[in-house]
Amino acid sequence: MKYKFQLRKVLTIVIVLFAYSLTLSGQVILPVTPNASPEAKALLAYIQGISGKYTLTGQHNYPQSGDKNTQFAADYIGKTPVVWSDDFGFSKSGDKDT
Repeated sequence: MKYKFQLRKVLTIVIVLFAYSLTLSGQVILPVTPNASPEAKALLAYIQGISGKYTLTGQHNYPQSGDKNTQFAADYIGKTPVVWSDDFGFSKSGDKDT
């Protein structure tokens, strides 16, 4: 289980660094979905537009605990993380991810 978490963390860091390197190169990143909605395109443009100017913070939550971790981060830091994630709970029954 610990290995799975570490692998997920490493992959997330690699993806973020890759995306960041593309924005540094001045390239415009297009949506991977051919028929992306206008809202998705606007969100992607916004994220590219704030690159190097702002930091987006995120918080992972477990299915059984709802937004408990997000609320803790908001109470502790004083600001609510703007990116939220949650697993679908593919773990065995009784695990914190289910």
